[in-house]
Amino acid sequence: MMEGYVRLYRKIILWQWYRDIAVAHLFRHLILCANYTASNWQGITVSRGQLVSSRQKLAYETGLTEKVVRRCLKVLEKTGEIQLQHTNKYTLITICKYSEYQSDESAVGQQRAINGPAEGRQESINKKRKKSKNVESSLCSDSMSAPKPTNPNEGIDYGTIMAFFNQEMAGKSIPPIKMMTRKRQGMLNARVKEHGKGAVKVVIKNAADSSWLNGGGGKFVANFDWLFRPANFIKVLEGNYNREINSYNRNNGIPNNSISSNSGRRSPEDIYCGAARIIASLEREALQPQEEIPVV
Repeated sequence: MMEGYVRLYRKIILWQWYRDIAVAHLFRHLILCANYTASNWQGITVSRGQLVSSRQKLAYETGLTEKVVRRCLKVLEKTGEIQLQHTNKYTLITICKYSEYQSDESAVGQQRAINGPAEGRQESINKKRKKSKNVESSLCSDSMSAPKPTNPNEGIDYGTIMAFFNQEMAGKSIPPIKMMTRKRQGMLNARVKEHGKGAVKVVIKNAADSSWLNGGGGKFVANFDWLFRPANFIKVLEGNYNREINSYNRNNGIPNNSISSNSGRRSPEDIYCGAARIIASLEREALQPQEEIPVV
């Protein structure tokens, strides 16, 4: 026994088949007979918005002739109101926009009214937490940061990094890169997280200036992947491969003893302080347009 109600929107009077009495009558009948919830019938699942019938049965139920029912079904299928799946025993009829016609807005509205206050409070809390995290993130960003990208998953402008790397390695033995693969993106993300954004530029510049990494120490020539491995990145960042570090320091206005001690040997404190000064110097250079390398 069929129970419940169906929705009938007033805009149906603007439907192209509304004035075709047979088509309109059959379509209303299909809406009335379609499943409101999925059910099983003779080994098949009849989903919401579907019904199993035949031309003979529809003719009996609507008072139309089988010939008229056949015409109406073809019209409704051609214009996308229904889809038909024929077998030798029955026809499975699917009403294409059934959920739009029969959406249970009242039930949804009641549930929203019940859950609204609690959900509203939770949404407000979530917004405050998100705003707090954004503020903390902006306070922790360093001076070489570019404006935050609209997509939160884009931590680094990989294309700009690749272009800067290739620019610095122009004329060097270290080969340029043609693709920023996912593996390389992961290495960049990890190094930025560990050492900060300014360290990326320092390492690239140190590598470009190092004769040893460019084949001066033998057959070995560094490449992008080698430079951004964890242990190698730290060594290049600390200037372990800078054989002309004093000349580099003079060019950047850094005293020669900023990295080397009076004894000629570097202590951990000297290395840390010297690297910090280099980073600060390079950050000042980043203010010039031609030196910008937004790492976000």
